[in-house]
Parts: sequence; C-alpha cells; structure tokens
Amino acid sequence: MNRRHTILAAVLANLALSGCSSTTVPQHAATQPLFMQVDTPSPAPVGAAVTYPDEILTYQDPDVAQDPDAGEWVPLNQEVVDSASILESQALALALSQRDPALKVKYLEEAAAKGSGKAHYELAKYYTGTKPANLKLAREHVEAAASLNDPEASRVIGWMMIRGEGGYSQNLIGGVAVMEVGVNASVRTQRELGMLYCNLYSDYKLNDSAKGEAYLLQAFNAGDVLAAAALGKFYVQQGRQIDAVAPLAFAAERNDRQAAKLLSTLNSETVQPEASAAQLAQDSGPTGEAYYQRGVDIMLHKHSPSDEARAYALFDLAADMGHNLARAELAAISGVKQIMDKQQGPGWLDAAKQEVQSGLGG
Repeated sequence: MNRRHTILAAVLANLALSGCSSTTVPQHAATQPLFMQVDTPSPAPVGAAVTYPDEILTYQDPDVAQDPDAGEWVPLNQEVVDSASILESQALALALSQRDPALKVKYLEEAAAKGSGKAHYELAKYYTGTKPANLKLAREHVEAAASLNDPEASRVIGWMMIRGEGGYSQNLIGGVAVMEVGVNASVRTQRELGMLYCNLYSDYKLNDSAKGEAYLLQAFNAGDVLAAAALGKFYVQQGRQIDAVAPLAFAAERNDRQAAKLLSTLNSETVQPEASAAQLAQDSGPTGEAYYQRGVDIMLHKHSPSDEARAYALFDLAADMGHNLARAELAAISGVKQIMDKQQGPGWLDAAKQEVQSGLGG
C-alpha cells in the first residue's frame, strides 16, 4: 500500500468514528502561525493560565480528499530501501542548505517527492508564512508529513484537532492520540503532552499526572529547558518542593526567568531553614552553604576533570547537610561521578569528601 498510509492514518480513521470531544475550547487569536514560532512560551507562575502553541491559521475545508490506496503493496529488498533513503536524505540536505527561498522550495519539493516527511513539513511552514498564506497547500503538506511519520507534523495536527482549527473538528482526545504517534521522536511533543496530562494548560484537563510527569521527565532528561520549568511548576503544585528544586535550578541556570522566580520562592521556604539547621548542628564548622559556594566557584572558572571531582564532593557534602541547590548541582553533573566510579572505583567519593573536610588539597 502507499507509504503515506501509516499508523497516523489508522489513528485518524479511528478518531473519525469516535466523534468530537465535548470540551469547550476558547477561541484563540491566530496572531502567528505555529510554523513561524520558535517554541512554546515558558510556563507561567503557579495558578496562571499558560499560552498555547499557535497552530496553522484557520482554514475551513472539511472536504479534503483522502489519498486512495495505490494498489497491492510490493515488498522491496533492503538494498533498494537503503538507496531510496540515501537519495531522500541527500535531497533534503541540499534543500535545507539553500539560502535563496525559491531554490529552497524547489529542492524541498524534490525531496518531498522522494518521500521526505521533513521536506513536506518545511514546505508547510513555507506556505503558512507566505503573504498571503496558502493554507490549503500548507495543510496538504503537513498532512503528508504526518503520514510519513514526521513527529512535528503529528504534533501540529494534534494541536489543530485539540483546538478545532485548520479545518478539523474540535476533538481533545483525538488530538492527543495523534500527538502520541510521534512522541518518542520529539522532545517538544513530550513536553507539551506532559503539560496537557498534568493540567498545566488552563483550558484542558486530562487528569493523568503520572503519565504527564513521565513525559516531562523524559523531555527534562533530554535537556529541554521549558520542560524542566514545567516539571518544577507541577511539583510545586503537588506540594513536592524538594523535587521541584532540580528542574527549576536547571531551567533558571539557562536563563528561564519564571523558573528562577519560582526557585527563589522555594529557597526562602526550604533552603534557608535547612541551611540554618545544618549550621547549628555544625556549630562553628563549615555549613552546607559554604560547601555549596566552594563547589560553585570551581565550576564557574576554568577547571580540570580533577577539579570537577572535587566540586562534586563539595556538592555532596552540602547535600548531606540538607542543601537543596547542591542536590540540583549533583543531578546536573552526575556524569562526573560515573566517570570517576569507572576510573577509581566507588570509594573515591568518600575519600574526596574526607580530604575536603580535613582541609587538605587547597
């Protein structure tokens, strides 16, 4: 059968039988197409509404023709498949390297004709951004991209279904199902589905916090700053302030202002009292804050692998004394421990901590 008849086609067919969601979705002004938007805005402070990704400008055409089957499927040998894949990749690379818009579109069309879902997605972005926008062509290309398993195209179609835009009937559950098709291949989809399941968007309540947390963690572990901020916000809403520190610190260190603001609130509520208790326990000895600051000083300046190991030991000492930001730093540089464990064995950390406490080595 035709290459475009994929898992997504089956999902859409099933959803057509399920009807539309009864959820009322407010109308959003489409001030900027999703294709022209760099990424989703950072999550707002706890309790505030979160803005949504802008989708394709509304194009009401419910009678879009479906592609018929191309006949019986004929299996290809691996050599033919590999050759076609190489040609497709080369055509796409050539297209994306073009600076001239006309040439870029020309080569994107050639790559799309060779079966590149990414090329179809880029063409959809192009036709959405033309003046005037050609929304009919944009929709055709984004649907072709999704049918060729492009995860970002599945994400866009999912949002159009969730919001009832771009010629799609409003269907919350259906849109989520379409986004799920490409979730493992798109960090942004992981983040946005995580926020949907955790009820971090004000208009949609999917009420599956376990699944949402798993997706947000997946995106956070992949280094997504906005996912880290969203995960921290979710933890705060759940009353899990200690869990919130690591993702919020990660986002704050990468200039997410809202994460930094929320983290400062946590610091005043949790870090300072723990630091004071540790200080009382240690009498006039070093505090968790002192160890933490020494570790930070090392990491902020030019440092060697041995310096990183020493910083890890300092953060670990601070964490032992209840310093939450030190715990966040340990999570951020966990690779240091993995390397040292392989090189020197797991006993190196205790030795390094004892060296720090005895004042040896600087």
